Parts: sequence; structure tokens; C-alpha cells
Amino acid sequence: MSIGSKLHHAYKNANLAELAFEESEGEVNESTEAAEALAELSLTDAVEALCGLVRHCANGERAAAEEMDRLAKTATRIRKAQDWAEAELDKLLTRADKTKMTAGTFRIRTRKGSERCVVTDIDAALANLPADLIRVTPEKIVPENRDPDKAAIKKWIKAGNEAPGCTLERGPRKVIVE
Repeated sequence: MSIGSKLHHAYKNANLAELAFEESEGEVNESTEAAEALAELSLTDAVEALCGLVRHCANGERAAAEEMDRLAKTATRIRKAQDWAEAELDKLLTRADKTKMTAGTFRIRTRKGSERCVVTDIDAALANLPADLIRVTPEKIVPENRDPDKAAIKKWIKAGNEAPGCTLERGPRKVIVE
């Protein structure tokens, strides 16, 4: 048998192994035509066909992982470029003392950063806050856990009350391009 004929034979058998897998949808299933045809091959040809499929799958998996890594790096680079452009727009709008404007076909506006509760001293918060501002996770699998309820504390502070160990902070201004 010539080398070309051997290669064609091996390729045909490898395709047969892949077809048997696809017909069975990944489950061992001897009733499919491809599985029956694969079973009729000589032991050496069947093993060679399955080894070819193993190698093909390993190479495909490696290529997919490399492509996912490349795409993740591309997405990160694009996100950094967008963040930089938004920061530059914010600087320009701040310098012009504007919160919104139109430029060509774009409408640009800014939105205040959201306000959030930050616990600066958890011990002081747990010791001095009223019980309804403390979230208790009951003991089931892990020991009981007590944490300040940040949403409730935020409302408490906005109502004019003191919350020892807690402050309200505003996040950065957001630039929106429409």
C-alpha cells in the first residue's frame, strides 16, 4: 500500500471515529452506523482512528483555549481604551464646566456616581449601631455571622442619624455617550 493510500485510509478511519462520536452525542452507543463500521475495522486501524480523534480533539481544545485567551486580552485592551476616552471626556466637560453637550452626532452627558455606605470600623459599627442595622446570618453550616447592613445604614445616615464606624461615599462621575 502506498503512503498516499495509507494516509487516505487513516484519514477516512479518523473521520469515521469522529462521526461515531457525533452520532452518539458523546455517549457510548454501539447501535449507530459509524460505531458499527468502526467496530468492523481491524484492531490496529480502530485504535489508530481513535488516537487520531484524541489528537484532533486535544489540538482543537488547545486552539480554542488560545483563542479565548486572545479574545480576553482584546476585550481588556478595548475596555482600557474606552475607560481612557471616558476619563478624557470627563476632564474636558469639567474644564468647560458642563454636565452635558452635543458634539456632531453624539450627545454626551454625565451622571453622578452612586452613593454607597462604607464601613470604616466594623467593631465600632457592630458595638454602637441599633440591632435593626445589623444583618445576622443564623448558624446553620457555619458559625453565626453579624455584619452591618449597608443598605439600611445608608438610609439611616440619610435620615440624619449618626452611624459610628460608617460613612457615605460617592463613586466617580460617569460619562455617557449616546
